[in-house]
Amino acid sequence: MSIRVRLAILISIFTILPTLAIVSFTIFTLQNTLRNEIISSNTYQMQWANQFVDDLVLKADSIFNNIQIYPDLDTNLKISEEADAEAQLASYSYMRDLLNVFYYSNSMFIDRLSITSKAGMKSFVIDSSIQRVINETDQVVPWEDASLYFEGNLGTVTIRRAIKQFEDRKTIGYLSIRLNESVTSQLTNILQIDKNSTFYLLDENNKLILSSGSDLSLTDFSVVDFDKDMQTLNHDLIFTTSIRGGDLKIIKVVPQTIISQNTGLLVMAGVLISIMFVGLAIYLSYLFSTRITKPIISLA
Repeated sequence: MSIRVRLAILISIFTILPTLAIVSFTIFTLQNTLRNEIISSNTYQMQWANQFVDDLVLKADSIFNNIQIYPDLDTNLKISEEADAEAQLASYSYMRDLLNVFYYSNSMFIDRLSITSKAGMKSFVIDSSIQRVINETDQVVPWEDASLYFEGNLGTVTIRRAIKQFEDRKTIGYLSIRLNESVTSQLTNILQIDKNSTFYLLDENNKLILSSGSDLSLTDFSVVDFDKDMQTLNHDLIFTTSIRGGDLKIIKVVPQTIISQNTGLLVMAGVLISIMFVGLAIYLSYLFSTRITKPIISLA
């Protein structure tokens, strides 16, 4: 092998290696920067979502409290189905007015309000501005002793509470509100749920209340550590937050593949730049080695 070729190879090596190192370091740094940006952004979103859900709970609690202290509510809830027609008619009129007051004053927050009389075995309901009376049966309900009981069904969220007598804490009725769709969609907007992410709203027993996303792959919520704000599980980034001491919980799942997808173009650009630099380095090394060795060869 001639001295010219040896010098060209040596110069190429010392030119190519730093170039590849710089390109590799740049790609690695960009991937870490993107990962940290995703973590930071989602951590902020979870804090915002926590505050939003906490305000939502306070709003629901306020509505229930105001209904419970409404004048003569206890009296009308205790009217049984055996009461005379005049008493029942007066009770129906009372419930109609009560529903109108609280439904229309909170129409931006709820789209359904229900008040159930345990003695009368009836629920007085207003839904989409339409009032109706539904016959009920005496049964044990899971929200009997709950301050607020959250229940999800087909993308809607219903909040329930039992109405108890002050004297003996005996249940005389139930309250129920269904959140307006615009309210629940705000949570999705806050968490910026798209085709690449999923969120779950759970109760204190990890029962699913609400979810949104294209891939609802997380079904066993017991594997999630709610003491950690962020963790990695099955190649996904898991963000969590607990509201009111764990009464409600939010999980957001972001696949780590989103990092490689967003850096894919950068990697391709880095490879192309590396190939161009390698070719240019080899060409310039050969020219440089030729110029240097030409006088030496001529002397030989």
